[in-house]
Parts: sequence; structure tokens; C-alpha cells
Amino acid sequence: MKIVSLREMSRRDKNLKLKISHSIFKAYDIRGKYPAEINEKAVSEIASGLAGHFKKGIFVVGHDTRLSSPSLYKAALRGLQSAK
Repeated sequence: MKIVSLREMSRRDKNLKLKISHSIFKAYDIRGKYPAEINEKAVSEIASGLAGHFKKGIFVVGHDTRLSSPSLYKAALRGLQSAK
């Protein structure tokens, strides 16, 4: 199994429907200013790409207490479900 960083995956994935800034992909997570750098559309596309890349397995999705978290959480779930 080859481990690929999220940053590298975003560069390779030709199916991304949205232009997502590579600067939000960090070594171990994804971070950006909401909603300018990271928003519901970006999160949904990233989640869909991850699900498509890994194909099988369990994804654990959580969030913190920021006001934007519930809508980003729902966007992640939509993206994961759309990849099925």
C-alpha cells in the first residue's frame, strides 16, 4: 500500500470539480480560513476524493465547536456518500 499525502492527491486527482488551493493541505490535516479558503463545496469535494481513492474502509468524521463546523461536517458526509 502506498501512502499519498492529501496535498499530492489533490494535485493528481483530475476529477476534482472545484479549484481548491493547495495551501490548505498541511502535513497531517487540512486547514484554511472559512469561507475564503475552505468551505462546504471544498470539503465535499475533498471527502468525495478521499472516498474514491480509498474505495473501502471506514471513515470517522468529527468536528469541533466552531460555528462553521456543523455545516462542514454535513458537507463531508455528503461528499463521502456521493462517492458510492
